[in-house]
Amino acid sequence: MELDDLKNLWREQEKQLQENWALNFELLRTLNLDKAKSRLKSLARVAMTTLIFYIAAALYFIYFTIEYGTELHFALAGGVLSVWAITIAAGAMQQLGSISAIDYSEPIPILQRKLELLKIIVLRYIRIGAWIIPFYFSFIIVGFKSLFGVDILSVGDSTWLMVQAGITLAFIPLTIWIYRKLSPKNIDAAWMQKVLKGNGSQITDSLIFLKDIERFEMS
Repeated sequence: MELDDLKNLWREQEKQLQENWALNFELLRTLNLDKAKSRLKSLARVAMTTLIFYIAAALYFIYFTIEYGTELHFALAGGVLSVWAITIAAGAMQQLGSISAIDYSEPIPILQRKLELLKIIVLRYIRIGAWIIPFYFSFIIVGFKSLFGVDILSVGDSTWLMVQAGITLAFIPLTIWIYRKLSPKNIDAAWMQKVLKGNGSQITDSLIFLKDIERFEMS
C-alpha cells in the first residue's frame, strides 16, 4: 500500500472517530439534559404546591389579623404568621421564575452557574423559614382561636404559659445556630443534601447530569 493511501486511510478513520465522538456527545448531552429537565420539573411542582399552600395560608392569617386585630396578642400572632407565609410564598415564586428562565441550549458552564444560584435561592428561603421556630406559640394562639374559639392566653394555666415563654427563649439561640449552619458555604455538605431532600436535591441531581456532559466534552 502506498504512503498516500495510508495517509488517506488514516484521515478517513480519524474523521470517522470524530463523527462518532460528536454523535455520542450529542446523544449524551440530549439524554442528560432531558434528565436534568425532568428533575427540575419535579422541583417546580414542589415549588408550585408550596406557593399555592402558603398563599392560602397567608390569606387566612391576614384575615385572622384583621378579624381579631383589636386584641394585641391576636394581631401580633396573625401578623407574624402572615409575614412568614408571604415570605415562603415569595421564595417559591422566585424558584419558579428561576426554573422557567433556564435555557437548556446554553453552554454547560452557564447552566451550572444558574443551577448553583437556584440552589442558593432554595437555601435562602429555608433559612428565612427557620426564623418561625421561636414564634411557634403564634400557631398555638391562632390555632386555638380558629379551631375552638378559645383565647389560650386567657384560659391557659399560668405555669404552662411560663413554660412556653421559657421554650420560646430557648429556641432563639437554637434558631440562630440553625440559621448559621444553613449557610451557602455548607451547601455541598452531605447533611445539607438530606435537608434539601425533595426540595432542592433535584438541583444536585441535575448538576451531576451536567457534570457528566462536561467530563465527556473534555475527554
